[in-house]
Amino acid sequence: MKVLMISNDKRIYDTGSGPAKRMLMIGNLTDGLEILILGLGGKAVRLSPKVEVIPTGHSKLFSIFRALNIIRKLDNKNSPVADVISAQDPFLAGLTGLLIKKFLKLKLQIQLHTDIMNPCFREESFLNQLRYWMALFLIPRADCVRVVSQRIRNSLKPKFPGLKISVLPIFVDVEKITMAVPGFNLHEKYPRYNFIILMASRFAKEKNIDLALSVMAEIVKKYPQAGLIIVGRGPLEDDYKLRIKNLGLDKNVKIEPWTEDVVSYYKTADLFLLTSNYEGYGLSLVEAVISGCPAISTDVGVVSEVIKERENGFIVPVGDKTSLVNAISKLIKERELLKKFKQFNLDITAIPHFPGSYFENYIKSLNPCLENKIDIC
Repeated sequence: MKVLMISNDKRIYDTGSGPAKRMLMIGNLTDGLEILILGLGGKAVRLSPKVEVIPTGHSKLFSIFRALNIIRKLDNKNSPVADVISAQDPFLAGLTGLLIKKFLKLKLQIQLHTDIMNPCFREESFLNQLRYWMALFLIPRADCVRVVSQRIRNSLKPKFPGLKISVLPIFVDVEKITMAVPGFNLHEKYPRYNFIILMASRFAKEKNIDLALSVMAEIVKKYPQAGLIIVGRGPLEDDYKLRIKNLGLDKNVKIEPWTEDVVSYYKTADLFLLTSNYEGYGLSLVEAVISGCPAISTDVGVVSEVIKERENGFIVPVGDKTSLVNAISKLIKERELLKKFKQFNLDITAIPHFPGSYFENYIKSLNPCLENKIDIC
């Protein structure tokens, strides 16, 4: 099987990055993998004899036309560029994939990594409303769809009956996380805190870090030695720093830049907190739970599959400040319960994942586009 992938992930262009290494693993299982990176300038880079990464130019809008031109040059009757296209979102990548599908008469897979059917997604911005309507147009025109959670699959089923859906989570290197030795201890780094809450997140609206700060303002009234460490980056960072100052939380909330060694944070914090309005998957939550960190999360993504209520954490309704305050206060106050949560022996096999090799199943998720299969679950 030859695959043409259309992606927005610029990290693939960095040959030493995790995404690039994963593309190599996937490419080794194909007869050839061409990856178009939208919105990135530069020359084509060959990761291996089977895998080539091709930037389409800095302008995302004109990337569509450049992508078509690139594919036209690569494709020939004796050696077609691909058997199937995999577009990594149902937006610009999906539209590019659909045009190439029509041009070359190929099969098209569209991937969904976010919960676009969640009302919070559409209400977040006018741009997301446009994305929602674009997805409604593109999804039924795909030959198959890959989603990262059962939650997304279940949300699509009523809207698109008969749609061929594969459920394949985001890749998580479970062995690497479980075997990792922390490079530092948060309690040694912040000795003034006797209880450390951790968030690892993009600073984006859907993550609802504003809610976490409002919760923290209530927590420190009763527990002034509690601390919140937020590891991340994103467009709202300055807004959050200002809000921290306005709430008088300078001593209790610290923002640290994103790091590749986030596991050291997971393994030495007392609690992981997720306050998102919606998630397609919830990678940071899954990594934290694998690391053995108790967690409190809003009911999003795969939370119900990784948090066992009152065994290793709590699940609260989206946007419910009171429930978040109560759950955090309970763990600060009841240290035996916190100890029990930390000792919980999570069944790794229960974490959303396909059986067997992840990369083999990535290729299998493309099969419904080529065959009369429905629903790989």
